Amino acid sequence: MLATEDFMTTSTVDAASSMPVSTPRSAWWLLAVVVACYAVAALGGYTFDDSPALLNHPAVNGQAPWWEVFTREYWGKPMSEGWSSSYRPVTTLSFALEHRITPAPWLHHVVNILLYAWLCTLVLRYAKTRLSESAAWCAALWFATTPIHSENVASIVGRADVLAASLGLLALMWGRPGAKRPRAAGAACLYLAALLCKEVVALLPGILLLDLAIAWRSTGRIRWDQARGPVAVAVTGLAYITWRQFTLPVGLPTDFILADNMLMELSGPTRWWGNLDLLGGYLSTAIAPAKLCADHTFADVMPPSSPLSFESWRAWIGVAAVFGIGLDAWRAWQGRSKAHVLRFAIAYLLVGQWVVDLSVIFAERIFLWSSIFMAVPLGEATVWVWQRQPAGTQKRLLALGCVLFMMYGFRCATRSLDWRSPLSLHSADADSCPAALHNRVHLAKAYQRSAAPGDALWNFAVAL
Repeated sequence: MLATEDFMTTSTVDAASSMPVSTPRSAWWLLAVVVACYAVAALGGYTFDDSPALLNHPAVNGQAPWWEVFTREYWGKPMSEGWSSSYRPVTTLSFALEHRITPAPWLHHVVNILLYAWLCTLVLRYAKTRLSESAAWCAALWFATTPIHSENVASIVGRADVLAASLGLLALMWGRPGAKRPRAAGAACLYLAALLCKEVVALLPGILLLDLAIAWRSTGRIRWDQARGPVAVAVTGLAYITWRQFTLPVGLPTDFILADNMLMELSGPTRWWGNLDLLGGYLSTAIAPAKLCADHTFADVMPPSSPLSFESWRAWIGVAAVFGIGLDAWRAWQGRSKAHVLRFAIAYLLVGQWVVDLSVIFAERIFLWSSIFMAVPLGEATVWVWQRQPAGTQKRLLALGCVLFMMYGFRCATRSLDWRSPLSLHSADADSCPAALHNRVHLAKAYQRSAAPGDALWNFAVAL
């Protein structure tokens, strides 16, 4: 039998019944961190996709009964039309209930902040099942403060990813190998609810099946009581995907053009290189968020033409990441790794367009689910390095970490202020991502609505 680390011991079998829980004090600390980063988001209005998803959705604005969120696609059209790129009734239901209390945007924004704080406590709870206390806190604090999540909090429709990630993470913890029968059934229900928030968590069963494979590699056998949770979640996923394809087929929007996702123009090795560039782009933005935009389409993110071109630096980060994923998979098979990086790879496959093409080439908001599994190895590696330093260096690194978290928090706050109005958002995006032609067009339209025809005309001309 292979020697294994603590996750791969027999304690994994009953992890579901012995999971550490976040204390109320932990939750309050994380709430304080999230509020410090995103309190200004409560001042925001309706921007970007909020209009079609809320203001123009009949079941949200009161033109139709609230229960029609289940019979309409995400943007409000009846399901009888037979096609939609998005079906998120649980998310839309939350919008509808809040909108009936007040049509003012502040309530939606406050709920977004609280839901994100809840997700951060779940990330801490999940990290504690995998890491030491200090590493788990490091992972949760990075997750809570990384500015790549700003859109998920400051944009009202960004809630879809937050809800899906929260319910998906609960399903993951409840459905782990060894889950009791009620927890396995609960995991399946939570996973279904997560899918009905947003389908970005579709590959969650793959993570549970990885846990099951590791348990089998550790013990040499699998009992039904070990497989019950992963199987229940996997069957639920297959049933949902089958229903979705027959009832409301998934596809690209009717107004989609290749300039929105230039990966689709590529094939063979050049397509793989483009996918690696995308991976490097997400990783670099999550760590060093120098450029944040609501819209990266129309030439802001373009697959590099050659591995030797200057634009390929993100792809080389992707190459290093794939090497790390392969190494982690090999070490996990040998019983010398907890497979943290491999879990990230599974969660990322859908976002990275290795499984299916998306209507946009790059979107910060859809990285939220994957970043949960990025936070875990990041927290583990940070503490591992810190523990191996002399006392003086540890103090300096701790101070540096505090400064980094404060810089992250400040960037979250300033980015949230960008979302206070369509004009402020598109103006910031045009400055941050000038190559994205959509941003110029959106900015021109915002100026037009603000009765500034001169500025509108100038930005239309720049876009052309």
